[in-house]
Amino acid sequence: MRNVRYDHKRRDSEYWISSRDFRLAYAYALKYNEWRQEAEALGGMKAVNYDGMPHGNSVGNPTESTGIKIAELLEKIRKIDNALHEAAPEIENWLKMYVTNEDITFDMLKARGIPCERAMFYNRRMKFYYLLSQRI
Repeated sequence: MRNVRYDHKRRDSEYWISSRDFRLAYAYALKYNEWRQEAEALGGMKAVNYDGMPHGNSVGNPTESTGIKIAELLEKIRKIDNALHEAAPEIENWLKMYVTNEDITFDMLKARGIPCERAMFYNRRMKFYYLLSQRI
């Protein structure tokens, strides 16, 4: 697990957010892959068994509730994707790999050929978390 720091004392930065907002945005971004897998798994609508036997006490339409759940997950995914695109369109895929996976470091990205240096990358990362914290 990487050690992610956020310098909450640098209030002069244009992308400054509180350390609590940063931790919230950080955890939100890490859920990206989990939400994507869950939305894909829910993609096939469930069949309802009408055999005359009682099957629980939920009232309502299971297809509708599944559709609502998928829409909610896709909205969360969209917030992250939009913040990534707005923060760093030139390195969007690299930044997505970094912010949605806890085990990726900048050095790993550099070894894979990221087309920027550390200062630019961390500036874009800070902008991403700032934008995401405004959206959630």
